[in-house]
Amino acid sequence: MEISGTSQNKIALITGASSGFGKNLANLLIYEGWIVVGIARRTEKLKEIKEHLGENFHYFKCDVSKSEQIQEITNKLKDKKLLPNLFILNAGQLIYEEDGNLNITQYRKTFDINYFGVIEFINQWLPYCLKNGGTFVGISSLAAKQPLPNLTSYCATKAAIANTFESLRLQYLNSNVKFVTVFPGPMKTDMVKSPKDVFFIVKPSDAADYVLKKIFAGKQLISFPFFYRMLIKIGYILPNFILRKFINFKPSPFEDKDKTKNN
Repeated sequence: MEISGTSQNKIALITGASSGFGKNLANLLIYEGWIVVGIARRTEKLKEIKEHLGENFHYFKCDVSKSEQIQEITNKLKDKKLLPNLFILNAGQLIYEEDGNLNITQYRKTFDINYFGVIEFINQWLPYCLKNGGTFVGISSLAAKQPLPNLTSYCATKAAIANTFESLRLQYLNSNVKFVTVFPGPMKTDMVKSPKDVFFIVKPSDAADYVLKKIFAGKQLISFPFFYRMLIKIGYILPNFILRKFINFKPSPFEDKDKTKNN
């Protein structure tokens, strides 16, 4: 890939790195010779990954909903001269909302994790990347294009990520900073459960491989799998009762914000 700034050491920072999609991204990047900085809340999981991946995996405990913790991690990385040029901002929360309950506290928490956690990392590293080059990868969701029932806060945050990255991509078009938006469909993690089978669900390992290949090929908008991309295109003309049959899944209760949801 034409990752801006790859004349330096290849260092990637991944949030939500303790499981699922983030963990598989770390595995593949280490295999490709990158140094990976894993960010998550669950230290015990990060330690296990460190034991498996070795010295090229560095980890830090961080709650991405807390700006002060992101600032602290940024200062630590700069002190250690661990200066990423690829940022995969993947940490997220998905909460299933029961009918009749639009919890404002829950909405704010979801935005703090899914949206402001991403923006704070960009805020901390953008001045450095403007001078030295860098690529920010925002994990949105196909749910940003086709909202899902009972996931209003999640869909809203993913739409916000998509629009923010499009704006930043245009704003910094002539700079050496790149903004890549990823729109995954349902991913086979603990965050997605359903009374019925979810059609064409993607394994996190396959998703990580697909996304990295597209990033390294220079793609700025990455959507998958093909079935859900096509469903969204025809969804606008389908009757709602038919569309609901394809998008009716119930995720498991939220347990840990480091888990990679849909994405």
